[in-house]
Amino acid sequence: MENLNEVLAANRALLARARDLNTRAGTSLFPVQGRDDLTKLFVVALRGARRVEEIRNLSGLLLPELDKKMVAKVLDESPDTINVLGREVTVEYRSGYNPRVRLDFHGDEGRDWLSLPEDGIHLPCGREVTMYSSVEGHEYYIEAKSSQFKAKARECLNEGLWSQWQKPELPAPTDFVSPVVEAEYGRCVVTDASLVAYGAVIYAPYYGSWKSYWTRDPAEAEHVHAEAKDKFVKVREGIARDAHKGDTLQPSFLLRRPFRQQ
Repeated sequence: MENLNEVLAANRALLARARDLNTRAGTSLFPVQGRDDLTKLFVVALRGARRVEEIRNLSGLLLPELDKKMVAKVLDESPDTINVLGREVTVEYRSGYNPRVRLDFHGDEGRDWLSLPEDGIHLPCGREVTMYSSVEGHEYYIEAKSSQFKAKARECLNEGLWSQWQKPELPAPTDFVSPVVEAEYGRCVVTDASLVAYGAVIYAPYYGSWKSYWTRDPAEAEHVHAEAKDKFVKVREGIARDAHKGDTLQPSFLLRRPFRQQ
């Protein structure tokens, strides 16, 4: 090294390389000296020099080279690219996170994600890869560990069927609250099994009328239905009291009044 700037640049490059390799490996294999450690190292190497001109051995300020065998091992076990479902994809290494690959599924490859192995995709070092993918039929990117990607993609695509489904309007109760009803809102994108929605009515105090309530949870629907029955009794009792006081509203009018689903 001919000057101090070259020494400092070489040290910065070595520290950056060490950080990069540690990120790839997912652990601190190579030392990354902090400010205090570098200060101690330089104090010893400078041997009392107070000016650049007094430094007798510039090379003594250089940080130790990284272990070449260890470097080669990390690069071999945490490569730049891997093969996923027959496609060569770049691996993104991020500090504190699983390695990630981007692999989109559209057109003829739109359902290739169903062929992902159950235990996921792993690097030669054994670390599992996270997938960040655009999937045909879903508006947003899906990100999940490769072993969990199929389940996440299925959930997102089926959720889209639920969001797009035009939920039927249920009639407001008159003499009694009708039982929970069932309706198919789509077919599972993976199994083609029927996807079932459960509907009940719910009282909307702000509007003073009833609206439809749809859920994919049968227990939730039954809970809403039980509350609706209790509310129906209270509404009828309130109408009866108002009628007794000479209110001009008729019970059948308030009980039948529909509420447009939001």
